[in-house]
Amino acid sequence: MKKLIFCSTFLFLSSFLWAAPITSGLISEWQAEGNATDSAGGNNGTLLGGVSFGPGIVDQAFFFGNNTSIADAVNGGSGSLPLGNSARTYAAWVNTTGTGATQAVFAHGVLSATPGANDHLLIFSNGIVGMGNGQGHGVIAGTTRVDDGEWHLIVGTVESNGATAVYVDGALEGTGTITNPNTSGGSFMIGSSLNRDPGNDFFGGIDQMMVYNRALSASEVALTFNSVIIPEASSFFLASLGFAVLLLFRKK
Repeated sequence: MKKLIFCSTFLFLSSFLWAAPITSGLISEWQAEGNATDSAGGNNGTLLGGVSFGPGIVDQAFFFGNNTSIADAVNGGSGSLPLGNSARTYAAWVNTTGTGATQAVFAHGVLSATPGANDHLLIFSNGIVGMGNGQGHGVIAGTTRVDDGEWHLIVGTVESNGATAVYVDGALEGTGTITNPNTSGGSFMIGSSLNRDPGNDFFGGIDQMMVYNRALSASEVALTFNSVIIPEASSFFLASLGFAVLLLFRKK
């Protein structure tokens, strides 16, 4: 009976502290657990170049940047990803020390020699996160450098009218409007631009890459951030609490 009470208490506290990420509108999620499978939809990817796996924010993560001749990437495509000027959210946990002028975290649109107005991009530019609509068509940027070798949640949201917001670690960092938002193709790349230009290669880890068919609200972005941070911070608390409860029942 004591063991039953202990287990029930632990499970209750675990379910409370391990907050679930937002699932409404979630189209794709690449968890990077040793493969490029889309755990939320059918947009399974293919590993290109020297993509590897290593410790992530949750279990494993993709690691990019081993190639110099052509970018490492995870490639795939499907019509289920947001097209046209549809609202969307791109979100990912990233870990990088790369200093490139442009590092593409997620690119979505038409495979072409030069990214243009028919693409949407979640990128780094000199350590600053940005959400853009192809080269030369506007990038809404954050303010905090996140090329410090630590895990950070970066999020870009776009409304159907082009209104764009960028978040870092659950906090809003930049807003603006992307001109002529129009994604006319369903191809995607994780860790590079759509043409796999080595100059746009991402260096480091990407974990829990997510795509939504709507723009998440500020509170939903904060919850997504806390859904990982809370468990990380509370794991020691849960273990300590469980041990204390067990000792209490043993004494009785």
